[in-house]
Amino acid sequence: MGGGAKKPKPKPQQQKPKVEDVTHVKAQEKNANLRFDEVQDNMKSQLEKSKDQWCTPDLLEKIMKSPRLSAAFSDPATMKVLQDMGSDPQGTMQKYGNNPEFKELLMEFSALMGGHLEQVGKKEEEEKKKEEEKRQQEIERQKKEMENDPVMKKINTDTQVKALLEDPKV
Repeated sequence: MGGGAKKPKPKPQQQKPKVEDVTHVKAQEKNANLRFDEVQDNMKSQLEKSKDQWCTPDLLEKIMKSPRLSAAFSDPATMKVLQDMGSDPQGTMQKYGNNPEFKELLMEFSALMGGHLEQVGKKEEEEKKKEEEKRQQEIERQKKEMENDPVMKKINTDTQVKALLEDPKV
């Protein structure tokens, strides 16, 4: 029971921050430096947000009119491959790119989508042009309305008011 020397408690060791091992170069995909996850995520997000603009009844009708595309979109296995194509195009092409049926399907779908998106873009441009024309017409209408307004006529013909409006100090 003697009062021998007690062992001192070991001091808690501080955890050292982990440092990345830079002595070994890790292999990356061929185009990894061209891929930015933020951009990819944003693109997916924008596609989802604008889905109503490009995924139209007209597009679905065109798909259904094509026997190959209609069959492909009805087949769960093909739909899985197309979904994989959206998330990992390179991997999907490596896996299925040598399959002639897949190549034909992809070519037909790409051509259909290209033409469809071109039409959607033209329609959007036409709508913007019409909106701009309406805006210009409204501006012109407001100008004419102001020109015929008796108060504005008085302001424009009163030299004192005109001088005050043109004075940069006011």
